[in-house]
Amino acid sequence: MKHTEFDAVDDDEVAVCPTCDRTPIQRVSGSEMFEHEHKRGEYVCRSCGETFDSFTTRKRKQRSIRPKGLAGRLADADPDEVGR
Repeated sequence: MKHTEFDAVDDDEVAVCPTCDRTPIQRVSGSEMFEHEHKRGEYVCRSCGETFDSFTTRKRKQRSIRPKGLAGRLADADPDEVGR
């Protein structure tokens, strides 16, 4: 679904670039458009540099909260073998 205002995005969705589907997008001011030589558009993607008048939304991606390093190995270990 295309949107033109960030307020239209639900809590379980994120605003994304319609070109690369990534999230770091922001509204562009007039002076910034000319400074960075963007084509005319209200928003710019900070990942791919594309400018656009309306963004799309998608459901938030769930990230694994699995610990890394020693904490991750301990979380995966057999409880009977930990502490020996």
